[in-house]
Amino acid sequence: MQLQETTIRSNIKSLGQDQLAEIFSSKSLYNGRAYYEGAQVEEAVFSGSVLSGKVLGRAVYDTSAWFAEDGSFQGRCNCLAPGNCKHIAALVLYAINEEVPVSQAALTRQDYKSYLENLEKEELIEIILSHAKQEFFDDIQKKQTSQQEALQIFKKVEKRLVELVSKQPEQYGLEYFSDIFDKNIGKLRGLEHHLVPQLKDFIFTVVDHIGDALSEGYLYDHYLDEHFDFNEDFYDLTVDLAKSLSLNERISFLSDLDKLLYELCVDLTIRLSDVINTPGDLPELKKILLNNGDFSPAFSTRVFNACASKFSSDEQIAYLEKLEETDKDQGLRLATLYQEKGLTDKAEQVFQCLLSQNSIYSGNVYKAYLNLLGPEHPGFMALATEALEDHPYAEILNTINEIKPEALPALENILKNKNSMEYVLFLEGHGRFKEAAEIAFQERGKVFNDKPFEFFKRHKKLFPEYAGKLFTEIIDKNLETSGEYHYYKIDEALRQLIQIDEPKAREIIAEICVLYKRRQKLTGMLRVI
Repeated sequence: MQLQETTIRSNIKSLGQDQLAEIFSSKSLYNGRAYYEGAQVEEAVFSGSVLSGKVLGRAVYDTSAWFAEDGSFQGRCNCLAPGNCKHIAALVLYAINEEVPVSQAALTRQDYKSYLENLEKEELIEIILSHAKQEFFDDIQKKQTSQQEALQIFKKVEKRLVELVSKQPEQYGLEYFSDIFDKNIGKLRGLEHHLVPQLKDFIFTVVDHIGDALSEGYLYDHYLDEHFDFNEDFYDLTVDLAKSLSLNERISFLSDLDKLLYELCVDLTIRLSDVINTPGDLPELKKILLNNGDFSPAFSTRVFNACASKFSSDEQIAYLEKLEETDKDQGLRLATLYQEKGLTDKAEQVFQCLLSQNSIYSGNVYKAYLNLLGPEHPGFMALATEALEDHPYAEILNTINEIKPEALPALENILKNKNSMEYVLFLEGHGRFKEAAEIAFQERGKVFNDKPFEFFKRHKKLFPEYAGKLFTEIIDKNLETSGEYHYYKIDEALRQLIQIDEPKAREIIAEICVLYKRRQKLTGMLRVI
């Protein structure tokens, strides 16, 4: 059942500091508050069961928030940060503190279509001329552009951008650089068909220079914690250029670009399904893949993955069998195809080959192999033991439990001894909270181990004594050193402590504000708790 506007609005408005601390990390919440207080939330509206808006960062980010049917908070933002980012936090804080309008029920696309179909031609033309954005007229203008005019535009853009990206980027702020880059790339959109040879070299030059700048630490805003991203126009320019090439030229261009992006660690992944997955490409594409095309195995795999659903199972097997090296995903796919065809021995050989590679990603291989053998296979217990020794994670023990639950007593101690916090996750998933809490508490304080903290965040009210002691220890430990990382740790621990022992948390905050008053960022963070 969908939430109505009044429900989503009241749910957002009712979020307190405790709930916000559960939803957002301390860093996201702190930076989100700075964005909100800095008037960087440009739009916000409740529509249906969703709060949506635009938040200004390096770009204007589309953000939204809602509650799932189980009541859990969900957020989405088109920035690159994982999880509930500072832009979502800013939007939520804005909605909590400001009056946000509720949209009327939106008309559907069919409603608009029906309305426009009933207009006279002259009325329709007048509406377009009155309301269309400038980009609409620019696109029409570009369609009328001759090749000579397109070349003149390109030469100006090329000169400006090559100059921009080849100079030392420390001369520019990220916002200035991005603004100039985006505006100039926009001038080339719609002219791709006139500029095929020029754009191929141009794209490689731009990516190469920007990759170098990023690797040197430039094009990064330390205050906003944001770096340069290629905009949608650059992506579309690249895709449209690729589409204008023959299939062999297209794959060669994309393969070379893919290699350069990988070498430079540049975040621009061309979705191959946007470029090569048309029905007309498929027959020739199959020939290229099955006859060892002149491009890297890694790129060949990306091409195959983009269109594997269009291949028959026999064609998929033929492609995967010819690979000199098989990675985990390819091997699992091949083993599954063998299994579907009843070729169990071949599937088992693939699993054994994958496990001999000693990959850190062997968990899925072990799980699939255990399912292939089944509970009655004489080698099941030996493989289960090997899996836990080699890949000591809760997912393996859970798989064993699903296949052969009576095997657990003989195997649990392997996981407990090899990876105690993964054993805690297993116990937690099976409702054995007391055992899990005792082990998690014993594991506290180990270097780079946040898992006990995460466990007691989830179960602080079930085990307040353990949780309170852990949160206090984290605060004391991080007070020994200054710096943002430690301040966020203190802030986060105090937000947890306040939910189970508010007097003690308030006492600690007051003490920190007196004893560490020179750490102004820390005390500023704590005063808003």
